[in-house]
Amino acid sequence: MSQQVERITFKHLSAELIKIFNLEKGILLTVRDLLLHPRTMIKQYLVGGEARKKYTKPLQFVIVLVGLYTFLMVQIDWSLFLPDTAATETYDLGYKIGSGGEAPDEATLKEIEAQTLAFQEQYNLVLKKYFNVIMLAFVPLVALFTYLFYRKHQLSYPEHLVVNAYLTGVQSVIYIVTLPLIFLSGTIFLLSSLVAYLYNIWFYQQCFNQDNGRGWFKAFWVTVLTVSASMLLTALIAAVVAVIQLT
Repeated sequence: MSQQVERITFKHLSAELIKIFNLEKGILLTVRDLLLHPRTMIKQYLVGGEARKKYTKPLQFVIVLVGLYTFLMVQIDWSLFLPDTAATETYDLGYKIGSGGEAPDEATLKEIEAQTLAFQEQYNLVLKKYFNVIMLAFVPLVALFTYLFYRKHQLSYPEHLVVNAYLTGVQSVIYIVTLPLIFLSGTIFLLSSLVAYLYNIWFYQQCFNQDNGRGWFKAFWVTVLTVSASMLLTALIAAVVAVIQLT
């Protein structure tokens, strides 16, 4: 006799929805504890046991949240919030300062402006389209940084991957929550990056149990190095892909 399959009902969907917003287990609990008690949460997860089961697994956590942030980013026309700049005027001024001579004729400037705008549009498109891939790809790189800088804590490289996967996921939450600020002011929205970086410093200081001034100093420089490396590599990768797609 075949087993009867339970049909999906509104009661079933409601139960699934409640699970999402459950503060005793799952993604919201994971976000809350990472925001409020990262040291305790990371320690509980790395030790294992029953405490680990109540938290969302790091890979699932980071993929879902980075994916959600990327999806929201793609829906926004970022060109509406960028300051208006005249590419021809900028090139004109730069040419005069650099060469001490007159700028090229109007036709040449228009061609330069068109090429510049085309590159900017393609660059932004690449960033939006592959942002989630880039963010996820940098988790192993950042984990290598923390593995090297915090070797005395005797965490394995896979454990550093866990730590930084959770960190990347929470940073995505910060950006998601502050994303509506872009409709008020692009400058105000940039403050979300500052909040994310400050959290990054505090997160490392907490997770690696360094409460003294030296611990804060080390967490600051590890954050500066990892963020700088990630930004430079992101810009380089996006620029190369944009140039390849334009040629």
